[in-house]
Order: sequence, then structure tokens, then C-alpha cells
Amino acid sequence: MSVTISFTQVTPEQLDKAAADPDWAWDLLGELATTPPDGSLDKTWPGVEFLLERCDIYLDLLMDGVSIDDDGNLFAWDVDQVARTAGTLAATTWDQLAAHFDPAAMSAEKIYPSLHLWDHDDLDYLKFGYETLTTFFTTTAKAHAAALMCFTF
Repeated sequence: MSVTISFTQVTPEQLDKAAADPDWAWDLLGELATTPPDGSLDKTWPGVEFLLERCDIYLDLLMDGVSIDDDGNLFAWDVDQVARTAGTLAATTWDQLAAHFDPAAMSAEKIYPSLHLWDHDDLDYLKFGYETLTTFFTTTAKAHAAALMCFTF
């Protein structure tokens, strides 16, 4: 089983309704599953967070939203939070992050997925995650939209 994070763009009204009715939110996520922009980070999120922290950027993808369900699997990111996150990501280039890629440190710190040892080939995997994250937040912020984040394990 994988521990993954994915973001889905929603309107502010949909976010309000989702916060009031998490069961409805899950149905909405099913309806919007293939609607752009793609915010599926798969298992890259802990590695991306590691690189961001090494650049003194503290973006907690798992906990920065507001939990809206009892199980802690669904989080609301309002329009302002989406815009702030988009700005942070836009100000941080992939090259800045890649300069901090340290497979030995990531393996020693058991950065997920820690079932394997990190190696230099994994840099492209993390680049995919960072580009997905940046594109999602930039696109969502330009639309003045909010987001739902789904955490699965």
C-alpha cells in the first residue's frame, strides 16, 4: 500500500460544501478525478518536502490544510492558502531544490518511500512531483480556486 497525496481544484463554494459535508466531498472528488489540473503527487511528496526544507521553505503538504473529515484523509485549502502556496512555489526553481538533493541523507532520515535507498536516479522522480505541485497550485491560483487534498495510505 502506498502513502500518497493528491490535490483537486474546486470552487470556493464547493470547498464550503465539502467542509460541511465530507461524504459529499468524497463524491465530488470521484466526479473530478480526471479534471485538470492534475494534482496527484503520488509518493513524491515527502521527498519534495525534504528538498523544500533544505531551502528553508516549510510547506507541510499533509498538515497545512484544514482537516474536514474524521479520519484525517481530506483537507481543505482555501483560495488565499492556494495563492500563497503558488507564490512560494513560483519563487523556488527546481534547480534550487535539486542542489539540495542528498540521497544518503534522505535514506538515513528514512524519507518515504523508505523501502528503498534513495539514489541519483530518483532526482527525476522528485522533479516530476515538484513540477506537478507547482503547475497545480499556479493553475488553481490563477483560477481563483480552492483545493481539496486527499491523503491515502
